[in-house]
Amino acid sequence: MDSSGPYRILMLHNRYQIRGGEDESTDAEVAMLRERGHTVELVELDNKSIETVADKVRAGLATTWSRKGAAIVEQHLAGGHYDILHCQNLFPGFSPSVYYTAARHKVPVVQAVRNYRLLCASANLFRDGHYCDDCVGKMVPLPALVHRCYRGSLASTAALVAMQSVHKSMGTWSNRITRYIALTRYVRNRLVEGGIPADRIVVKPNFVGSLDVSEEDPGIEGPYAVYVGRLTQDKGADWLARTWVAQNFGMPLVFVGHGDALDTIVPGNEARICPVGKRSLTQTYRIIQGAQMLVQPALWPEPFGRVVVEAYSLGVPVVSARVGGLQELVRDGVTGFTYEAGDDRAFGDAVRAAMDPARHAAMSAAVRREYEEKYSPDANFGFMMDIYRDAIVGVASKS
Repeated sequence: MDSSGPYRILMLHNRYQIRGGEDESTDAEVAMLRERGHTVELVELDNKSIETVADKVRAGLATTWSRKGAAIVEQHLAGGHYDILHCQNLFPGFSPSVYYTAARHKVPVVQAVRNYRLLCASANLFRDGHYCDDCVGKMVPLPALVHRCYRGSLASTAALVAMQSVHKSMGTWSNRITRYIALTRYVRNRLVEGGIPADRIVVKPNFVGSLDVSEEDPGIEGPYAVYVGRLTQDKGADWLARTWVAQNFGMPLVFVGHGDALDTIVPGNEARICPVGKRSLTQTYRIIQGAQMLVQPALWPEPFGRVVVEAYSLGVPVVSARVGGLQELVRDGVTGFTYEAGDDRAFGDAVRAAMDPARHAAMSAAVRREYEEKYSPDANFGFMMDIYRDAIVGVASKS
């Protein structure tokens, strides 16, 4: 097995029903690797195929051990030489069965960790409006069953609890994954708390390439602030809308995304908050580019926050809650302003500081430098090559 490259990579990803940051990051990594001379075969399943009750039952049963996922990987590894099995989201179609198939072929496994699925049935360490780590580190995470943490369903939660428990008892998480990629130190620390060996975890952030802002003008007049993401409680969208209206900043806040968090807040406040629904990526980037600031009000511990890096690449400062991986992305007073999640007064101070024209000009230059140095494809590619080489050498030494 050649550790010097270029590499042949088999990449797996189970797409979500609603396209999100994990899908975007997967596509970005594939493009980055191919553009730099590596061969990537991307094999995907899609949650959009899970429609009927029977589909959901089959998906739940396959969560712990998917014969289909193992067969797909077996077919590829038996039919061609691959240096790496790079796993993105495996839930629910592929399952951890693919790790064992890779082991039989002596192919190292790199697993990206873009959520908390290994530790938490709901994958977000958030329940009833607050942070929750009740299941972290437990052999059998019974609190998840008590609270029906996955979509309020006992059956669906039980499927996830079984997956977590069975593979912890089998030693899958400790022995079958060569390297984990954590997006931030925060995620790394949570994985270690959950029993993942620290020496198998590498921190590598997400990145974004050149963003297309060529689509026609979205018709939003400035100055304005912008929020981009799902309009849900864990994302802080409802809290943000209420707080923005109450603080009366004198600047509209544009909401780009889908969800029902603003349904009871919007009427009568159109001059202060402006929901424009879900837009195309190019139009979303155009809206971010025209904003005075991007606001990230998450209440749950975001593992990363891809939209922050997108804003940086477009020269837009960020006002962000100090939660999860977000606190590692936004440097207070340099690339934006931070505040304790849910603190109305501190949030108001941060927004008003970001509105200062003198500070805004300096920050616009600083965020662009931050992007080039840490979150561009060129900066990220070296991290990825180090991880691949380390994984390949590690497997070869045990052969």
